[in-house]
Amino acid sequence: MTQQELGLNLSTRRTRKAVFLDEMNLVVPWTELLSLIAPHAPRAKTGRPPFELVTMLRIHFLQQWFGLSDLAMEEALFETTLYREFAGLSSVERIPDRVSILRFRHLLEEHQLAPQILADETATSACAFVLAALRYYRSLGVEVEQIMTDNGSAYTSRRFARLLRRLGIRHARTRPYTPRTNGKAERFIQTLLREWAYAFVYPSSAHRTEELQPWMYHYNFHRPHSAVAHKPPITRLGFEGNNVVRNYT
Repeated sequence: MTQQELGLNLSTRRTRKAVFLDEMNLVVPWTELLSLIAPHAPRAKTGRPPFELVTMLRIHFLQQWFGLSDLAMEEALFETTLYREFAGLSSVERIPDRVSILRFRHLLEEHQLAPQILADETATSACAFVLAALRYYRSLGVEVEQIMTDNGSAYTSRRFARLLRRLGIRHARTRPYTPRTNGKAERFIQTLLREWAYAFVYPSSAHRTEELQPWMYHYNFHRPHSAVAHKPPITRLGFEGNNVVRNYT
């Protein structure tokens, strides 16, 4: 399976929330989680059939990701087509109400399933980051063939390995306790700390975070680097000059 087949095509502009849900749809192990919940799910004998487990599980994740209460989640499903599509709901004629959402969460809590469902959050975040990075590099015409990481649990997880196999990307790991095997990343972190994190006395952590993206643009598109003949790193990809139009249109 190629990167493009996994939805990393940038030809159609999408909102950040839609892109995020696409990425989560790829990295969350839905089949494994459903097999964990299914033995504990109640069976309706009379009345209307219950909602599909996968629908309730996806709604549960939407709540966690966007910090929605049961009532807010019910209303969001009515109002937001994107959420309904993610949950697999075809229309607003039958939407899980706050009670159904609450009962599903109680089911997870009663059988101590919630901690297991969210236990691999670090690996999920790592996978989501890889997909976001690939999408960005594809916008620059770059096809990623290999990724180098350290030996953290997120990068040695089966989920991370499975994603890279599906993407056709080789995975190289640094040698333990040998930072020089990933020297470029270590050098970048030093520069990041010196020129961004500790360069000024920021009014707050939030203000410092807001300044990260402008600094990254400066670093990649304007700041000269001795390793590339005192040109910005973006010139290695054949781009010259100012990046303002490219990044804001």
